[in-house]
Amino acid sequence: MAITREDQIEQSVFDHLKARLVEKGYNDGLVKLREAFPTVNERSSTLEITTVAIGFNFDDGGRLAECGSDLMQRVYTIEFWVFGQTPTLGRNVAHVIRAIFEEDALVPLKDIGVAGQPVIDQLVLMDERGVRVERQIAVEPRPWDQNVWTTTTRFEDYYSPALVE
Repeated sequence: MAITREDQIEQSVFDHLKARLVEKGYNDGLVKLREAFPTVNERSSTLEITTVAIGFNFDDGGRLAECGSDLMQRVYTIEFWVFGQTPTLGRNVAHVIRAIFEEDALVPLKDIGVAGQPVIDQLVLMDERGVRVERQIAVEPRPWDQNVWTTTTRFEDYYSPALVE
């Protein structure tokens, strides 16, 4: 199975966020990170712990970065959905996520298909729109949907498709 550049980017950003949250005291007892958005059935159950899920991820389609080569420039948008046990905790975690990415605008890009996951590049946080935090309001909220915020990041990546296996 091929590991795409997009797989590497999503996993690298997820791992970076998880490590930085733990450094700031947001361990598994306070906040749970998950790689997938919760299902409707999950969101209908009791929210046991504030949860952060990678939500909608998309790219801008990419463009050639220079004449005469295959170097691509692509911008990836990655959203983190924070489902808070309380309004205060949900808002706090969403803003801590923003602070993590603003403190260091470079995220190490790992080769997740190689033992030891060596760092092969860096993703650059785009600062033209910054990292956005928004409260999400549901018309008929399920238990998980009471205190929801999204933190939206945008990362710029330059790479040569010929080098990606």
